[in-house]
Amino acid sequence: MTALNSGDTAGTTGAPVSGPQARPRGGDDLFANFRDFWHGYDAGAEPGERGGIEMYRSGVGGPLYNGVLRVTPGVGLAAAYEEATAWFAGLPATWWVGPDSDPRTSVFLRGQGLIPETEAMTVMEIDLEEVDAVRHPTGLTIRRVPDSEDITPWVRAYAPSMGVAPAALGTLAQRHAGRYDETGSFVRFEARDGDRIVGTSALLDRRGVAGVYIVSTAEPYRGRGLGTALTAAALLVGRERGLDRGTLQTATAAALYARMGFRAVAEYRMFSFNGRTGP
Repeated sequence: MTALNSGDTAGTTGAPVSGPQARPRGGDDLFANFRDFWHGYDAGAEPGERGGIEMYRSGVGGPLYNGVLRVTPGVGLAAAYEEATAWFAGLPATWWVGPDSDPRTSVFLRGQGLIPETEAMTVMEIDLEEVDAVRHPTGLTIRRVPDSEDITPWVRAYAPSMGVAPAALGTLAQRHAGRYDETGSFVRFEARDGDRIVGTSALLDRRGVAGVYIVSTAEPYRGRGLGTALTAAALLVGRERGLDRGTLQTATAAALYARMGFRAVAEYRMFSFNGRTGP
């Protein structure tokens, strides 16, 4: 599984969160922004809790796009697992285990035979006053993508970094076009080399937090600061809107983001599983 935000690196392991973790200011808002991002891909119904379980199901055949975000206190994990495996009905999915999860979740899922991904997803936070504009590589342009433009080329550019197969691109583009976001709260950015999209990022302005997602860089353009520039572009728009904190999650580029001023505040473990297709 690849990182939610890969930055400029490929195969670079960020420093893990260890020892006493820095406490995020209003950390619940950071985690709620993260949950809102994934709920935006829900298909067929308004996102929210289902029987005390926060889940999202896009129908896209990639484990990141279907998942369990958290189980409400008081709901048994065994019952939640039964509900989740039935609801995903053959789809690959991810069970996110983080600071907003029942502390017994990891042990329970291991007991069901699930194995966590090798690399945890580090949750990072930054004070937007510390963000500076970043010069992008010569010959490339970065722009905000108007909502009126066809989203398919943008999705096609980042999908490989998220493990989405070419056959699922149409469904993923539909889910993007129909995201459950307040008008103007989800903002897309792209880097271009001529007519080719070579990098992406997105801002989710929710819960008073600038959430940065879908930072991707085409392989030939990595290591040149493009991912950093795309991240900064999203954060600066958040600051223009009056937000004071930014957040992102990464499995592979924590060291890169730390150089921008981000600090690690928590982590998610990811357990991949498949919904059952029969009783």
